[in-house]
Amino acid sequence: MHLEQHLTIMFYNLKRAIVLVTITMLVSAPAFAYPIFYKCDANKQMTETLTGFELSNTLAPLLTGSTEQKRTTINALHDHLAKCQTQLKQIQTAAGISEKDIEEQFNSQLNLLNLGHSINQDSSVGSDELSQQIEKNAFEESACRNTIRNLPVSAFHNDKDNVLIYYPHAGPYSYVTGCKHDSGYLGYPDWIQWECNPIKHQIIKKIISNAIVGGVDPYFFLAISFLENQSQYIQDLYLDPIGIVSALGCNVKEVGSQEKHSFESFSTFYDVSSGVINDSKLAQKIVSSFDLNGISQSNGESYYCVDTSNTGVNIDSYIKEHPGQNQCCLKLPKKLTNQDQAAAAISEVRNQLLVKFAGNIQATQSTGKNDPAFRIQHFNGFSRLTGRGETVSPFRTGINLYKTPIYGYQGMDFVLNSFMSNPYINSLVDAAMKEVHSNYKSILCQDVPVPGVYQIDSDYYYEKFRDAPRLEGLKGKSWATMTAGEKQVMDQELSDNSVYFRWIKYFNLKEQLIGTRLKNLANNVTVQMVVDYYFKEIYQSRNTPSKASPNPWGDLKSDQLNLIIKNFNSDEGFKIYRGESY
Repeated sequence: MHLEQHLTIMFYNLKRAIVLVTITMLVSAPAFAYPIFYKCDANKQMTETLTGFELSNTLAPLLTGSTEQKRTTINALHDHLAKCQTQLKQIQTAAGISEKDIEEQFNSQLNLLNLGHSINQDSSVGSDELSQQIEKNAFEESACRNTIRNLPVSAFHNDKDNVLIYYPHAGPYSYVTGCKHDSGYLGYPDWIQWECNPIKHQIIKKIISNAIVGGVDPYFFLAISFLENQSQYIQDLYLDPIGIVSALGCNVKEVGSQEKHSFESFSTFYDVSSGVINDSKLAQKIVSSFDLNGISQSNGESYYCVDTSNTGVNIDSYIKEHPGQNQCCLKLPKKLTNQDQAAAAISEVRNQLLVKFAGNIQATQSTGKNDPAFRIQHFNGFSRLTGRGETVSPFRTGINLYKTPIYGYQGMDFVLNSFMSNPYINSLVDAAMKEVHSNYKSILCQDVPVPGVYQIDSDYYYEKFRDAPRLEGLKGKSWATMTAGEKQVMDQELSDNSVYFRWIKYFNLKEQLIGTRLKNLANNVTVQMVVDYYFKEIYQSRNTPSKASPNPWGDLKSDQLNLIIKNFNSDEGFKIYRGESY
């Protein structure tokens, strides 16, 4: 656990105006995390990297502490620096950057910080040896992080059109690098141990471009793209039919059952009103998207239309010169010059409808919350007991998303540790903003109270997910009082191989390999007895996602780094089966 002090930092800007910003400063931490500082302006946009002067002023309260407090801070910052240096070394190895280039970039970043500090240094604060050591450690740690962000862009994109994405952790979400670990299944000797697929430049560029055109944080949009479809399918993020018409602005009302002209979306039925939608902002974003993707347009109105009756999981849509009957249509300020591009144009409209939907999610915060993870969680939805409505991976079963939004935690972990620190991704974001003359609100800045400097631990979201409580709401409940959904979750947990073989051995039962494993229990064994045994003897070893996961969680290891490097330099990816070395 971190020892945290909530400090009110007096942050002086270059005009010496005082802004009071409350942040959390880590003064003691293990050697697997480091602080990330960021600045937010009045428009909720993230601004440039901190100067040495700004960094020094965020440290000011720590320089007035006791000798013991200062030594604790020095040790913590030393650990932060060691962690950053480890990650920098891994990135250097993966990107093939020389030691000389790393050293030159680090010295350059450190000199920039020291220059900004010396110009504005206040000699009345922090003149003792311990205070100077705090500043030295903090400046070196910050220079290390700035070095990662300023490594050569070309090192993260090769001639195979592959993009290098680094992630510092091992576990079920390392697939953001392109390599996915699979624990396999008992009884299948040929299961895949690792599956790696290169991450393509054009796909990453397209996702970022769509987000920027739509005014959505591209790092947030990348995060949900990876969360929904993993690395080899990130381009396949889509809206279901009702999501399309809702984002379009059509009037929608859910109905209880299928009617003659009802609109079906995944077995749920709606009444969708026909008519013309006049949304000039959305229409202009779609036109901009057409221009950006080479879709020819000319003066004159056109309409993007969908039928108000629909069956199944797909939806027909059209771009036409006039709105049709029984259709909901968005008015566009231009028309297509070449009808052969209609299919491409429809695809771009759907991309912008998806971005609009994601933008609405980014703009939505749960009542009483100020953590951006809750914003991301809205894309996936909330449940008081995961696994109650649908089957999910065992390690994600039994979690209250209203308290611990693990989907949002993982999304923010991607944002902080894979996307915002990636020089190539940052270059694509900068290029897209210049091309479309647009900006966006940063998801990191949307919940801050005032403009200023803020800090977050690099492993904060990783640890929040790793240590989220599982099945907390079922502990102490009897089987008889559990709801049908709770029984479903409990059944899933007790049927997991790592749990199942323990309790059948304890009760000396015959294996049940087909269907639910709580059926056909011996006459002298009840389900309640199994539940009681589980919570007494097994639960503590599975009460968090990391404990219940078949894939070990932790820091990225050298053999896994080698897979990332191999994948980055491959044409089509590869698979590694059980027993094969890697």
